[in-house]
Amino acid sequence: MKKSKRPQSRPGAQAEPVLVAQAPVKDAVTNDDITAALKEAVLTEGPKPEAKPAPKAEIILAAAAVPAPTATLRPRVRSARAVPAKAIAPKPQKVVTRVSTSGGRHWGVNIGRYENRFEAEKVLLKTALAEMTTLEGSLRKVIKRSKGYEANFLGMTRETADLACRRLAARNVSCLMIGPG
Repeated sequence: MKKSKRPQSRPGAQAEPVLVAQAPVKDAVTNDDITAALKEAVLTEGPKPEAKPAPKAEIILAAAAVPAPTATLRPRVRSARAVPAKAIAPKPQKVVTRVSTSGGRHWGVNIGRYENRFEAEKVLLKTALAEMTTLEGSLRKVIKRSKGYEANFLGMTRETADLACRRLAARNVSCLMIGPG
């Protein structure tokens, strides 16, 4: 190989020597020494002494001598007495309402049968926009049948279904009332 794939150092910059960790020496710092020092530091309440930065060679040797710590997890257990009664109370829930067929709203209007779902939904949307006042509060639903897709408005009373069908007939839109059952 004629050229190195590593980038060249900048001109005038001095490269720091790379220190390689070697096997631990007999007088190297052990885990027991570190643990004892930590316990002593926690128990001492005096002012913290300022630490001097260690040379890089000492840091590398210390890292090689100390194995990675293992974390121990303790489960958090709360007693029922410690939690106030107000904290246990459930948050208020949102009430979601939908068009229902209860309360006499068993009627609907069929706009027609179409070859695909897209056409049926398109006709439902156009009709709903044209007759917004009459069809307000009704459910637009496309039902798949063996002969095609039926476009329906459901969840209406008999009077509103009849009024909607008459208004749609005045606009030359064919419709059929769908009764309960």
